[in-house]
Parts: sequence; structure tokens; C-alpha cells
Amino acid sequence: MAQGDLMQLGVAYPLPNYSFSSGQRVDSTLSSDYTSGADIFINAPTPGLVQIFQENDIIHLGPSTHANSAGAYETATVDSVTSAKIVVKAALSNDFASGDPIWGIGSILADGWTPSTYMYPIGLADNGYRSKYGQKLYCIAYDAYIQYALNNPILLSDTYYRAGLVYKTIGIDAGEELELLVNDGSSSFIDEVIASANQGSWTEWASSPAQSGSAPADSGYFRVFMDCAGNAFTALIDWVFLEHASGTDDTPSGVYTFDDRPVQGSVKYRQRGHFQGRTLADGTMIWFDPTGLGAAEKWMFSCRFENVPKTFLEQLLILKWWQDKGNLLAFHPYTDVVPPVLIGRMTILEDTDAEELFWDKDYVSFSFVFIES
Repeated sequence: MAQGDLMQLGVAYPLPNYSFSSGQRVDSTLSSDYTSGADIFINAPTPGLVQIFQENDIIHLGPSTHANSAGAYETATVDSVTSAKIVVKAALSNDFASGDPIWGIGSILADGWTPSTYMYPIGLADNGYRSKYGQKLYCIAYDAYIQYALNNPILLSDTYYRAGLVYKTIGIDAGEELELLVNDGSSSFIDEVIASANQGSWTEWASSPAQSGSAPADSGYFRVFMDCAGNAFTALIDWVFLEHASGTDDTPSGVYTFDDRPVQGSVKYRQRGHFQGRTLADGTMIWFDPTGLGAAEKWMFSCRFENVPKTFLEQLLILKWWQDKGNLLAFHPYTDVVPPVLIGRMTILEDTDAEELFWDKDYVSFSFVFIES
């Protein structure tokens, strides 16, 4: 897994927010009336507020059902949080009643992921690899983890999977480890140590392929585990993936490795922006994110293969069959700019005049396009 390696492609398990590009959203209600001051008490979500919000995050309240401010909405800036209380930087202008809606997107924990009790997510912004966003984690004294439940869908039975991520570790002492576990509901068929020493630069890591059990259940999980051994250390993780390559010649590897390299000079990539522009009265333009999530822009990648064995194309078409059944694919481009894995869809543009180009029908030419979802 390094720059210049042959590209790889697998069938992706739909891990949410695999690049940690958007924060955890909280939708809750007030647990008591608000009429003055900086303290807002809410019905605490799971995970707790201290694992989601930090200073300068934004929360939204309303519509109000309080008699003094019926129908009002208001936005406030977080100063600090406790288990069930948000302290805002300035008192609100409106009154709100117990049970009124409150929501916000935190900047500590990635959306879709759940931390254990003693896991301390530190933040997302400015913690990423080849992007702004990544998940920074901290554990102290007690073992801790961040995980995603593999229950929608459950894993395939008797299938070779490969998992991976990009990571950094800081402050690891003897006996401490960063680990990855993939559990199918009955056992952790992937259970490997990622790091047992400090790694100050971003490092790409993938597990050995391993086969799931014969009857996966909805209690499975994908877990990044920090074995703190009574001490403390910090880990940064980004670009997680879980994939298989069932039906291809590389089925036991958990991922298909391309049989050839693209034509020199044919590799092209760019980010596909979702920001929208508006021209103001004075002629200046402002840009904004219509999603409201602050998510990173997505990637597009394309290249061309010429006079390659037809068996290569046939392997890609097997993975396209999985895609046509509704699955996304995990693409590993191994360039010096594009992230190490993209989850999305591929398009294969096969030459229609191949018969005129090559007398040997065992060789084909085609263009490969991959768009991150």
C-alpha cells in the first residue's frame, strides 16, 4: 500500500463517514424551560454531549412553544458542555419551553460512529490525511474504542474481507497498542495490531484477509481499539475501509489488484465541489455549503488502459456486477495526491472499435472512471 503500487478495487461495506468529513449531529429536546442565562439543559443524547460538542460549535433551537416567544427560532454558539447541559457564549433573546427542539452538529466526533465510555474524541478539523478532516482520539488509563455497528447490512457469510485505515500514534508506551477488530456477530475474525509504537507520520495500513463466519449476525462491529494499559496515548485515524472481492481471481485476498498499469499520462483526477456561489449587489461573490455539514469535496479519477489482457477487463466486470446490485466499490489509486481509498462507483468505457484496433481479441482497450460518492 504505497505510491506507485498497482491499483486495487474491492466491494465496499458501507461504513458511514469513512473519511470523517462531517461531525455528529444531535437532535434532542430541552429538559427544562429556558428563560435567561447561559445554561441550556437538554435531554442528553448517546453518546454524551462532552463527546460531541466543543467550544464554538453552533446549536439551533426552535420553534419555541413558550408563551413569551411562540414560534421563535434561535442560533447560539457553544462555550462549554457537561453531560446534559450546554453553556452558550451569550444569553438567548427568546424563551423556550421544556420539550422544544434543539439540534446541532458537533466538531469532536464523526457522524455515524460511537465511542466507548472512556474514549475521548478530540476533534475532526485539521486532523486529516490529504484532507482537512480526520478523527483524533485520546484514551487515558482505561481501554477505549470507537466503532460502527455492522448491522445494516450484516456481513456476508464465509467471505474473505480486508480492512484498513490511515493512522498516526503519539505517546505510546510499552504495552500499549492501537488495534482493529471486525466482528461478524459471533467472533472477531479480523483482530490485528495496527501499531505498538509511536508513528508520527501518516501510515497506510491494511489487515490480512480473513473469512467471516457462516452465520453473521446484526451484533457485529468495526472497531478501532486503543489498549491504554493504564496510561494514555493519542491516535489519529482517517480513510477507513472494509471490503471483499468475491468472484474475482483475488477472492482470498479480499481485494482485486489490477493486472496492468494505466497508459502513461492518462491518469487524471480532480475534486468535485459541492459549494455554491452567489453574487452580491456589489459584484463580489460568496461561497457556501448548501448541505450545512461542512463536508469535504468529493474526488473524481480517470485513466486509460490499452492493449491489456481481456481477463483484466473481465475481473473488473465481476466487480461491476456487485456494483449493479447496489453496492459501492472501494478504489485504491495509490497516487501522491488522491486519498488512499475512495468509496463510490466506477464506469468502464470500452472501445467500440476494438475489432479494428486489435486483431488479437484476447486484448482490449478501455477507459476507467471512478467517482467518489
